[in-house]
Amino acid sequence: MPKRILFLYSEFMPYNIPVWLSLKSDFGFDVHVVYWDHKKLTPYQYPGSEFSFYKRSEHDRNSLISLFESIKPEALFVSGRMDRDYLYVARQAKTRSIPVIMGSDKQWKGNWKDWIFFVFQKYFYRPYFTHACIPGERQRVYCNKVGFTNDRIVEGLYCANIDLFKTINATGDDILFVGRLEPIKGVMLLVEAVRTLKTRNAFTGKLRIYGSGSLKDQIPHEEWIICNDFADQSLLKDAIQASRIFCLPSVEEPWGVVVHEMAAAGLLICCSDACGAGDSFVRQDENGYVFKTSDQDELVNGLMYLLSLKPDEVERGRALSRALSREITPFFSASQLSKLVEVETKEPAR
Repeated sequence: MPKRILFLYSEFMPYNIPVWLSLKSDFGFDVHVVYWDHKKLTPYQYPGSEFSFYKRSEHDRNSLISLFESIKPEALFVSGRMDRDYLYVARQAKTRSIPVIMGSDKQWKGNWKDWIFFVFQKYFYRPYFTHACIPGERQRVYCNKVGFTNDRIVEGLYCANIDLFKTINATGDDILFVGRLEPIKGVMLLVEAVRTLKTRNAFTGKLRIYGSGSLKDQIPHEEWIICNDFADQSLLKDAIQASRIFCLPSVEEPWGVVVHEMAAAGLLICCSDACGAGDSFVRQDENGYVFKTSDQDELVNGLMYLLSLKPDEVERGRALSRALSREITPFFSASQLSKLVEVETKEPAR
């Protein structure tokens, strides 16, 4: 009989699918997913039928409990504390001595909100979760602070679709941005940085922007800017092939799976130091450049450096990007969740 895992999720994305497929094919799980079908940030819909999906809008607290009881999962994954009904199910599941895994991409910033969670961790986390699943080391710091010991933390929360992106042969010289067109993503900072490069005759290519959001109408209509709506990963292929650099100038970015994706495709990476994924997939002055958040002059300098690389340096950078991307794979992410089921938790229910 297959093992069962239930995800109580917010909005799932294309990068979730390879991990869930690995859970199914490599580790023998039936994957069940409750997902938010309202408040969606992107139009993505998964066309496959390998998993059992349930719309959040069709379930209240009682029916979520009934669903949990009918599935009888060996593990429960909850995407953070954002849904009170999800937390109610998590509390009930924790009393059954099964792993209840909190997905968290929070970085510890030491602000007043962080300290509230630190002081009152026994109320915010302990009643609901046995483990935390994180994408990187910045999140480990946060989880340690709020009461998760390292033996209760697994990595691999986010993972790019390596197999999809590794087949792309990027050979162009353009600069690419993929993300929501919102102030938090820093896209207008990037537009102005590229404008500066143009005025200095330091860049002759195009700035390719893929995304949707409130800033869409503010993107200038310039001949050197190509702006398109959100595109499925597979539809980005031509834009990636035409590019040398992927830039993510976010003001806040707990992780940034797109950095992993573009590294897998062999692009050089330029990102702000707010981006958690930069720790894993960018080596300064080798395959990319990490600049101080919101510092336009430093962003310009980083882009100029990457544009000035010689062909052999570019190829070494591309190869390093691909190598770093392979350190986190869908199989690795799935294995981290699977091992929690294989080793029964000894933490008593509180």
